[in-house]
Amino acid sequence: MKKSKPPLPFIDYERIFQVLYTFLKTADGYLHRGCKFYATAGAYLLHEHYKLDANAVFGAAASHVSDADDQVLYFGRVEDNAFASDEMAFHAWVECEGYLIDFMAPMFPEAARDAGGAAKLSRRMFQKPLALDAPAVDHLARVGDFCVSPNPELTFRMLRDFIDRPDMSDLVKAATAYYRKPPKVMDRGFRLFDTKVGAPVPLAKGAPNLSGVW
Repeated sequence: MKKSKPPLPFIDYERIFQVLYTFLKTADGYLHRGCKFYATAGAYLLHEHYKLDANAVFGAAASHVSDADDQVLYFGRVEDNAFASDEMAFHAWVECEGYLIDFMAPMFPEAARDAGGAAKLSRRMFQKPLALDAPAVDHLARVGDFCVSPNPELTFRMLRDFIDRPDMSDLVKAATAYYRKPPKVMDRGFRLFDTKVGAPVPLAKGAPNLSGVW
């Protein structure tokens, strides 16, 4: 069986993450809790710049992130031995061409620290075939293993609410307009209109680089 090609080269994934990180930081968003923005903006950007069939999906998720302390990051909750999600406990990712793409994954180090993890994690790309989705969270045995439980009703509500917020819709469109596929050069003079100050402001600096893949 021929192995499918991932939708994104590493350098493209890294640049998309950095652009989304930059816009979320400029808008004073929660960088490691902004999965809604990473997924929704990421899917839209893949549609517009790569002409890919990409969709933001909401639900519960878990990823094995460290062999050192056998740490698994959980997004959602466990109820009656089942994975569950709602507006207060969820994760969001992109499903595209048979792959799961998590543009928030480079922020796992901060998320792990919030969850009490002791191991030092590196920033990595997360782009894996959906066929590797584990059947249950107790099957996550080594780094890179993952398990997701999509919630179609939650996805509908969250996307509807996101679209109904002009500030977030405008942020997604601005990030997409700013983005350039590698090796094209990004516009260093780009400014984002800040409704709080009523004027354009420069984009935040300091988007981190990635060091590998999950």
